[in-house]
Amino acid sequence: MQDVINQYVTAFQQQSHDTGTPTVGHAPPEHYQKQRDQLLKEKDQLQIQNEKLKADLAQAQECIKHIKVNQQPTDQNDAKRLRDKLHYLYAEQDRFWLDTRPNLRRELESRKANLSERDEVQPLIKQRLNDLLSKKHSFADVHLFLPSAEIPDDYGSGPRLVVLPTVDAYSNSKNNAAYIAAEKTLRMRGDQPRQKQNRLIFLAPDFDVVSRLREHARIFLAWRSIIVDIDSQALNQDIAGLNQAKKNLNGATKSLDMLLRDAFKWLIVPTEIFVNGKPTLEWKTVQVSTSSQNLIQDIELKLREEEWLIFEWSPIHLRKLLADWYFKAETKHISALKVWQGSANHLYMPRLANHDVFRHTVIEGLHSKDYFAYAAGVEGDRYLGFHFGDRSITPMDDSSLLIEREEAVAYEERTKPAPVPPISIAPYYAGEEQSGAESTSTNYNPAPIAPTQSSTPKALMNQFYGSISLDPVRAKMDFATLIDEVSRNLKIFHQTLSHWITHASHGKVASTFNHNLETATLEAEVKKLKRALAVAEMERSILKKATAFFSKDTC
Repeated sequence: MQDVINQYVTAFQQQSHDTGTPTVGHAPPEHYQKQRDQLLKEKDQLQIQNEKLKADLAQAQECIKHIKVNQQPTDQNDAKRLRDKLHYLYAEQDRFWLDTRPNLRRELESRKANLSERDEVQPLIKQRLNDLLSKKHSFADVHLFLPSAEIPDDYGSGPRLVVLPTVDAYSNSKNNAAYIAAEKTLRMRGDQPRQKQNRLIFLAPDFDVVSRLREHARIFLAWRSIIVDIDSQALNQDIAGLNQAKKNLNGATKSLDMLLRDAFKWLIVPTEIFVNGKPTLEWKTVQVSTSSQNLIQDIELKLREEEWLIFEWSPIHLRKLLADWYFKAETKHISALKVWQGSANHLYMPRLANHDVFRHTVIEGLHSKDYFAYAAGVEGDRYLGFHFGDRSITPMDDSSLLIEREEAVAYEERTKPAPVPPISIAPYYAGEEQSGAESTSTNYNPAPIAPTQSSTPKALMNQFYGSISLDPVRAKMDFATLIDEVSRNLKIFHQTLSHWITHASHGKVASTFNHNLETATLEAEVKKLKRALAVAEMERSILKKATAFFSKDTC
């Protein structure tokens, strides 16, 4: 072959000299370079074949030395065949020998073949996978290789991640085993129909990786059992054999963990779309990352990115959901708990992470009057604990209601408190009058308050007036009696005294004071009473000064 190459190079140099093209010493054209590389590649292949032929020729010569008359040459290859089967036979190149220590490679193959797929291989895969998925997560639980009857049908603190076994691997074929197994678990819980179907999410292995995963699981188990037997002296091996077994076990462990990540990478989420008015099951499938360290976190991130699991929900989406599925012409309110349960039952509804997401959305929606209203219950045509435009709601239970926005606006208008009508107080003082300088005995008796109502009051009146005539001779005594009666009425009716005007003209005093009619709560009434008493004390001081003035004037 080398002679052929040399002849080709000589011819190439001669052609380059005749045509004026670059010689071999310079860079040859591209097509000549490709031909040269191809020839060098063929040379390497021929050298490998020659080495193999030499080895086969040496074995044939060895067989010829030991062959007997009427004996087949193939009988001399028994040692070569037994090298891969006997536990105590060692071989290196063309040398064969027996040893008292078993061959670890043969021991490995023997133990791999004797392992049980159901009792040993699958439990190992389940255990190693559980270690990958045991970190902190938002799922209610992770179910590994469990039948549908053992997967709870409840709302839970989050959705449930169902990991399909290796026999139900995901593939691109028409009869996808992963879809078939997932639908069986989705629709039924044992023999009973499953209700909370929107709480299940599936993780399936890859069909192309499952066979290698099983093989490496067998290798791991075989090396582990070999090390155990060497340590317990059940297997005759020296320190070198033990170290070799441990080294192989470490390599098998790394390979097994890597294949676990490569295998369990298909995230399958069930949804429903409407075809001709009927819900039809549709599978959403995506591949999770196989390179990161936290598999369960990658699953949650992928669910969040694809919006297949909602951790934060806007009130506008809840309002649209209510309008599409619950609020009809005859239905203006719906149980809040029923809406949450519906999102967990029906695959065509959003999949919320938990009940707290729903409650937080309701509270955010009540902060504005643009979405819906809330009530703790209903009694006839009256909503109990009605909230519209504020976040303060009671804990949700079976009686909690979500009310359509238009209905809430109309109800708020209907129940709006009517304007408080004015109250007219006309105090009447019965007493004896004397003309001239004779004294008159005057008793101060307030008349009962008689409110007058008007169907359509023009303006809210918040003042009332009273007047009394005092005898100039007994002004000081009668004026003190008047002050006591006014103070007593202020205390009885919790009225606010706003201002007091006294006017003396020819023995007459006019009094004016304000009264606040609105007493919404007991706390407000107490505050008003305290203010009224403080004003009364101040006015009492003023009236004492006025009394002293009248006394001086009459004297």
